Amino acid sequence: MAYLEYQAVKKINWVDEPHLLGPPAKHLNIPIDRDVINVYVIQSAIWIVTGLSHRFVEEHHKDYYVMYFHHIVTLAVVSGSRSRGLHLYGTVIFWIHDVSDIPLDLMKICNLLRLHGYSCFFITEISYFVTV
Repeated sequence: MAYLEYQAVKKINWVDEPHLLGPPAKHLNIPIDRDVINVYVIQSAIWIVTGLSHRFVEEHHKDYYVMYFHHIVTLAVVSGSRSRGLHLYGTVIFWIHDVSDIPLDLMKICNLLRLHGYSCFFITEISYFVTV
């Protein structure tokens, strides 16, 4: 997903045209790129499925309510930025969110595999400090 979002973001020249980050795009009659629409559709589907899975399929962990609230807020941000015409902001937020998830997921995998301590070259600990 991060690659698709990056492709959508890099088409927009914000340095030479800073007004693109101003008022919503629908008021400026700026056409919305097909890649941006694809990002919104795919992200919406991912967050709906993830939220439903979190609610009905996965077992309850210590962070159950925090993560469930996180899914609801993310869906609100996705639909809110889409309805307000803030596609450029939304796409950048998606990209930042997905890129930052990579080291977090890597740390979670290392922890679940119990790659702790000297015998595993401190992989979990190193991945923790990378995320901080």
